[in-house]
Amino acid sequence: MRMRAVLGVWGLLAVLMSLNGIFREVVLADHFRRSTADLLSAVLGIGIILGATGAFFRAFPGWRDANPIRLAVIWTTLTVAFEFIFGHYVDRKSWSELAANYAIWNGRLWPLVLLSLILAPFIWTRRRR
Repeated sequence: MRMRAVLGVWGLLAVLMSLNGIFREVVLADHFRRSTADLLSAVLGIGIILGATGAFFRAFPGWRDANPIRLAVIWTTLTVAFEFIFGHYVDRKSWSELAANYAIWNGRLWPLVLLSLILAPFIWTRRRR
């Protein structure tokens, strides 16, 4: 598994998911209630993650032998670090405000999107019999 490719896929996901967030705020939030806009954005985000990672694994069939645990840990760690660092230092959100996005018990859907990122390597690397 080449680290450059692993980081490249994550970078593509970071860009696409950032665009998804912009789309949620600029388009969906204007046309739907906040909860509906968040739900649509989460579903779109899961689709982006599974679509982009699936395309990657189809384009490079040798990656089906990659260690899915390693991919899940790397991609998830980078994503959470990006969310907190960018959110705090660029978007100027407080640490508690950023942590609140992980409160699924309060209806926050971000943990489900992260779960799809964790599961994606397992979905695409499973062996077909």
